[in-house]
Amino acid sequence: ELAYKNGKFICASTRGNGKIGVKINDAYLTCIKRNIDDYSDDVKVRGEFYIEKIYNMERDPEDQEPLRNICSGALKRKDKSIIHSKVRFIAYQLIVDGYKYETDKLDRLKELGFNTVPYNKFRNIDEAWEGFELYEKSIRESWPFETDGIILVFNNIGIQKKIKDELGDTDHHHKYAIAIKPKPEGGWTNLN
Repeated sequence: ELAYKNGKFICASTRGNGKIGVKINDAYLTCIKRNIDDYSDDVKVRGEFYIEKIYNMERDPEDQEPLRNICSGALKRKDKSIIHSKVRFIAYQLIVDGYKYETDKLDRLKELGFNTVPYNKFRNIDEAWEGFELYEKSIRESWPFETDGIILVFNNIGIQKKIKDELGDTDHHHKYAIAIKPKPEGGWTNLN
């Protein structure tokens, strides 16, 4: 989560263990937008830090490791490293009042210069499943970042509020959103 006050970036944090977040060392991260001058209020931008898949493709197969681990390590480093230049940020939520639809917030983030998650609108569950199947077959591989699923969210913020008021939240997500995850990728290992 990136926090801004009067349009100026003040800090970045992770969700930590789900209850207590962790402030990250953002001094060497070039992927963070330092100003969003259109806002005088406090604004938060939620998203993901990641390292593009091409990073491992350019390395010796023996030196490859999970990109999430590499990125997590980069966010915890106290000293400057070349890996900081590989870290990217993709936004998926703008936390500010005044919007009717979640997609309007994403569009606004894009207007402000943020790299944002791609989205589609679905009218019913059948369309959503078709979209998920397309994600599994081709879209997932075309993205420059790794994903482990997609999130379905009620677009109308009024409906989100009603669901939240009536059903509450879990420890780590809102009940107006659901994650759909593909089968995990697997492979064969020879044990000698």
